[in-house]
Amino acid sequence: MPSEKIQPCSCPYLIILNPKDIPGRESILFIEGVQVQFIPADELEEEAVRNAKLIEYEGIDTKVITPEYLIAILLRAGRRKDIEKIERLLELIDIDREKLEEILNKFGLKKRFKFL
Repeated sequence: MPSEKIQPCSCPYLIILNPKDIPGRESILFIEGVQVQFIPADELEEEAVRNAKLIEYEGIDTKVITPEYLIAILLRAGRRKDIEKIERLLELIDIDREKLEEILNKFGLKKRFKFL
């Protein structure tokens, strides 16, 4: 059965579906020219979204996870490209080290972070 292509949308909000419900199971699509990646959510991602910062992006209120949660998510994935992203984040952004340590401890990731 051929998969449908997900078309870019210009909606002011987005409903995130379970990845198995996304036609063709694509994990990335473009919304108004912005790349959006869908990732399966577990407790870490759910907490990251609950604690996300609300920003306005081109007139649209948008939740963005904090760098501390992004680092934890990337660290758990642990691929070389994820580690490189963490290294760049640590160089470019002021990270709340206390908050990061709290998140890493809560989700059992502290030992993985020590090698960075």
